[in-house]
Amino acid sequence: MVSVVIPTHNRRDLIGETIRSVLNQTFEDFEVLVVDNGSTDDTEQVVRNFRDPRIRYIYQENTGGPAGPRNTGIRQSRGKYIAFLDSDDVWMPNKLEREIALLESNRGIDVVYCAGEKIDAKGVLLNSDWVRPRSWGTLCEDLLYGNVVSGGSAALLRADCFARVGLFDETLRLCEDLDMWRRLALAGYQFLFVDEALVRIRVHTSSMLAGATQANLDERIAGDVRYLTKVIREVPERLRRHIPGIKYRIYLSLVFESLKRRRVLKGGYFIIKIASLGPTYFWGLALDMVDILARKLGLRRLRLRRPPRGELRTAPWLWLD
Repeated sequence: MVSVVIPTHNRRDLIGETIRSVLNQTFEDFEVLVVDNGSTDDTEQVVRNFRDPRIRYIYQENTGGPAGPRNTGIRQSRGKYIAFLDSDDVWMPNKLEREIALLESNRGIDVVYCAGEKIDAKGVLLNSDWVRPRSWGTLCEDLLYGNVVSGGSAALLRADCFARVGLFDETLRLCEDLDMWRRLALAGYQFLFVDEALVRIRVHTSSMLAGATQANLDERIAGDVRYLTKVIREVPERLRRHIPGIKYRIYLSLVFESLKRRRVLKGGYFIIKIASLGPTYFWGLALDMVDILARKLGLRRLRLRRPPRGELRTAPWLWLD
């Protein structure tokens, strides 16, 4: 059985479609745990209107982020496998069937994740790429630099993984999913990527995906710095050569987020942080700016350099094809 954990907060207008996408799965041996993180709207009523006995509604006080309700769902789950689904996203009908088949036929694989597509608030496909790197294996190095597994709706994993690595870190308001995938990778768990768009990620003003860029900048900075501090503390000796590159990836993101909000001084501060990493990284900043400008101009095949692994490596979504 698969336990589908859906954390939610004030999503009465969207969660019904999310739940229906689970009920429409071709694989039917599942339970749905909707964990309501302190909603003040009619989310509960929308969920209870579904009469399917496989759905369980669990209410808890607001813990401030998705880590808390995900952990509640894990603790109360009964399945051999666990899948997460954000309450504004939807699955394609064969999502569970495809991923379960891969886990069942590959005993050495612990986590399966898929590609996805972006949709807007009305469910219309957005004309933008959302293609994750085709990565598999331990992903130790990949997950140091960015969330190649993506957010909370693409992955399916064996439930016993949490017995070894623990639950989601509730002290992290941002990057809590990346932190979990990174910890699983460092523990030696194997990942497999399904090169099919089996999930549709909704981008709107209150979505988790949009929230990372629309949140208060100071909160964003604090969250990223907290995550960076944790990563540096936990990176094993054999991977510590990547620390400058990890810092670069996070500082680069904060440069662009600051400039997007016209916080020039704040952006300048992180440019200085990048410069302090050495001339290679400062040159990388200039090249990344050219890359992004080229993308906006439609020069999608431009590729200015291939950085050495462990020296200069940007976030995967900043690369051009």
